[in-house]
Amino acid sequence: MGTLSQNNGKMNLIQRCQRLAQFLKDNKKKFFWYWVGYQFVKGTLTTSFIWGPMIYMWLNK
Repeated sequence: MGTLSQNNGKMNLIQRCQRLAQFLKDNKKKFFWYWVGYQFVKGTLTTSFIWGPMIYMWLNK
């Protein structure tokens, strides 16, 4: 892959996929921790807004 001046700013699909794959490879640890954080927030919100009220209503019939 060349610089923008070498390929006039145009990249074919294969080159774009290769750059994306390399970017993901270079940043896999960071993306893993983003995913862990996302799962934590999602689980907390699901527990707080769905399971918590359902259990509360079930226990206080």
